[in-house]
Amino acid sequence: MDSSLLQEAMHSDLKRELRSIGARAKKGDVLPDGALFDRYQYLTPGLFMGFLVALPLLLILYVAIRALSSLEVSYAAFDKDTGPQSASAPKKQQ
Repeated sequence: MDSSLLQEAMHSDLKRELRSIGARAKKGDVLPDGALFDRYQYLTPGLFMGFLVALPLLLILYVAIRALSSLEVSYAAFDKDTGPQSASAPKKQQ
């Protein structure tokens, strides 16, 4: 008998409250009093922490992009090696 009470209590905890899902405003309904920011919490702790994490990550990304864009490679790096060492070095044939 105790187990059935326990199962019933557990089952009632797992049930969803379906009445609040389908609630819609009716013609006679009145909006709650107070300002909009008093009724709702827009800057939740999760959103605030997300902004705090996003700021350093965006700064790191900015510094990384600036560092990559400042790299310079001269066009001579892609030319055929014509230095004094390459002229005197023996050519290897394979």
